[in-house]
Amino acid sequence: MTTPIFQEVQDDLRVKLENFTKLLNKQPKQEELHKTPDGKAYHYPISYVEMSLDEIFFGLWSTENFKWSAIQNEVQGSIDLVVFHPMTGFTIRRTGAASVQIMVDATPEEIKNDKQAKNAWSIDVLNKKPNALDMGFPKLKAECVKNAALSLGKAFGRDINRKLVDEFNPLISGSDKALMKTIESAINSNRFESARSIIESSKLAVEVKNELLSRLPKGINLERVDSEKQAKRILDHINGSRSLEELEEVYEHVRDYNYLDLYTQKKDELSTSTNK
Repeated sequence: MTTPIFQEVQDDLRVKLENFTKLLNKQPKQEELHKTPDGKAYHYPISYVEMSLDEIFFGLWSTENFKWSAIQNEVQGSIDLVVFHPMTGFTIRRTGAASVQIMVDATPEEIKNDKQAKNAWSIDVLNKKPNALDMGFPKLKAECVKNAALSLGKAFGRDINRKLVDEFNPLISGSDKALMKTIESAINSNRFESARSIIESSKLAVEVKNELLSRLPKGINLERVDSEKQAKRILDHINGSRSLEELEEVYEHVRDYNYLDLYTQKKDELSTSTNK
């Protein structure tokens, strides 16, 4: 069985991970968005992306495996963005890909209206501008980094040009921490029926409920039936209380059944409701 201390550390890490993921998925800053040169989409400048990586990952990021190849009048490439996760200490690797067009001399007037001739001109290497890649090649790397950063979360512009988007839904939120501690306390003190009742009536994610229920024994500990019934009565009273006076009727029993965190949370909810 998982020890209370280990479980508390595990739950605390989960909450920290989800809070950090929320940070990565915060809505992007609209004032930092710029239109692409063709005016058909939006993007973040590389300066903003690099500074955001510095801020969120405390400067602990790097790039690796920059690869490129030329395809007619374009250069395409890929790069690995490596970030150090501040909550786990592990590195996360994201691959980004992009392409840039090689700049060529202006199309001659006599073929501007001939689409086929115009296209042939643009892919002829003899028409490449001198030093065309002095700016184009660094731009390719920057675009690859930006593309890799997109996959880290909305804060880097993940969904800015998408019509269909999804939202991050945490499995365990900070407000569930008191409930998780109450459940763990019930399990570790062998009050399994009480734990089952709390789990089944909670609004925890299905995956979390199933994981917790799988840790409960199949049978009922008959020696603890009376205690379980009393615990359930107190639990139901806490959850069903509509005023502070009603809630305080069971205060003297909450410590006996490790419901103090849940009691405090309910008291805060009722106090907030009373003050409105």
